Amino acid sequence: MKVTFADGDTSCLSGQGFVGFDPNDPDWTVRKIETNDNWGAVVYPGTVDPPTPRFDRNQDVPVNSRINGIYLNTAP
Repeated sequence: MKVTFADGDTSCLSGQGFVGFDPNDPDWTVRKIETNDNWGAVVYPGTVDPPTPRFDRNQDVPVNSRINGIYLNTAP
């Protein structure tokens, strides 16, 4: 899975589990996720139960937000 950040940097994630981000750091603002053969959910900053919009394989997912993390190839 390829993650594109606000500054244009990219990061590739693989494996299974929860990948945490720092939602207070503007550098972690995510613009887009290209899922390739991955699936899971994006965890947006929230209170007790942050929303976790799911994504499927082979999608381009616009995010445009700071996020708490990504459930990668696993259900939240």
